[in-house]
Amino acid sequence: MDRKAQISVLKDVASEINSGGDLVMILKHLVFAACRHANWTLGSIMSIDAAHGYAHVMVRYDPTLIERTLPDRWELATSPSLIALKRNEPVYIRDVRESEEFPGYRREAFERDYRTVLVMPMNCSDFEGRPMVLSVVSRDIMEVPEEDLAFLGMIVHLGAIAIEREQRLEAERQAGDRLQKALKAHTSLLEHVLADGSVSSLSAMVGSLLPNPVVVVDFTANQIIAGRSPSEVQFDDAAWQSAAAGPLSRQLGKAARDTIERGGNSGATLFLDDGSSRLNLAARIEPLTVDRQLVGALIIFSTSRAFSDLDQLLLDSAKFALSVQMMRSFIRFRFETRTQTELFFEVVERRWRDAADVQQRAQRLGINFMTTQQIVVVDFPESAKNLGGTSVDLHHSLARIMQQASVPACVVAIDGGLVCLIPYDEVWKQERTSKLMRRIAADLGQYFDEEPIVIASNACATLTDYP
Repeated sequence: MDRKAQISVLKDVASEINSGGDLVMILKHLVFAACRHANWTLGSIMSIDAAHGYAHVMVRYDPTLIERTLPDRWELATSPSLIALKRNEPVYIRDVRESEEFPGYRREAFERDYRTVLVMPMNCSDFEGRPMVLSVVSRDIMEVPEEDLAFLGMIVHLGAIAIEREQRLEAERQAGDRLQKALKAHTSLLEHVLADGSVSSLSAMVGSLLPNPVVVVDFTANQIIAGRSPSEVQFDDAAWQSAAAGPLSRQLGKAARDTIERGGNSGATLFLDDGSSRLNLAARIEPLTVDRQLVGALIIFSTSRAFSDLDQLLLDSAKFALSVQMMRSFIRFRFETRTQTELFFEVVERRWRDAADVQQRAQRLGINFMTTQQIVVVDFPESAKNLGGTSVDLHHSLARIMQQASVPACVVAIDGGLVCLIPYDEVWKQERTSKLMRRIAADLGQYFDEEPIVIASNACATLTDYP
């Protein structure tokens, strides 16, 4: 074939290869064009899985009418494909029946009746990133001069261009699909929040959307909500969720608070111990804030899969939705505690004028100044006073301590600490009060690196006793 004819053929080849279809169809057009226009009898395109030592047949061109099962996988040790890739040049076997180097090809040459084999690297990869080669055979012994080799190389090059174009288009389609899914997920999260759903159900949605196992720490309700297990060897999902809500809850909450206090979320190692299992888990911890106040945290455990840009978009949506969901509880808590705090300081600073009015307002807020009470003041360590919002879960923790001790109490939030109003009873004596105070210091001390200061007042029988 003269040069002019070859150029004309290349136009037809380019049209055939670019006639549309997916990657498999492009490969079929390519191997057909190579055999038809370069005068080869049979052909195939294989992807090379060097890690596992096999060449996988992706498409074939076989015009024979005999239907038979042909091998779709070749051991690289018996195939010239790996040599073609390593050298990045064609491997030409003039008569494969006489070659001892590739016994697999030699055996098939007798079975399928062919002689000459040419294997060419295609300088492109399949969708799994595996390099591909073109293999063509002839029934007769065939000489391949440089001109014919260059012509076939041009056909392969045109095919590689079409393959890379299809891969880019497929990547764009997949990116578009993932973006649509991310936008749909964002909409679903916001609809859940606007429908006034619970933090628990929203956490389940977040866990299903993000690729990594997550734990949601809700400081406003003092709860830990876990999803998939970050260590399937030690916990299945149900056991992990139970442990996170039980023996590991305080450790997870403290780890989240400490990491956020240090101002870092890019990487943290959580050392967890539920009494029977010890875990060292790598995680990133994202703060959840409302009006610059910490209301929760999202713990994302590391896996072998890295976060993509769309995963980060989903993460931002999840953080926003969780923050908004927790905002209701936080605003309700802040309104109630602020009103209680204002009334409490109005009493202790002697700014009230009408005792009856104070008593009525106090009753509406759950404070009883009409019985004899004792003030227990909890003063947080200096490091905790700089971390806004922690009084939310600490408030709940103190209330829970009082409930477990069967002590009716009113907990009032103050700047840098808490005040607990408990009934004064002579039967308690000093020993029982001291025991309760030690428990408060020990339990709340687990939230910090040191125990808070806890002191108790004398009996307060009237409003004038509180100052």
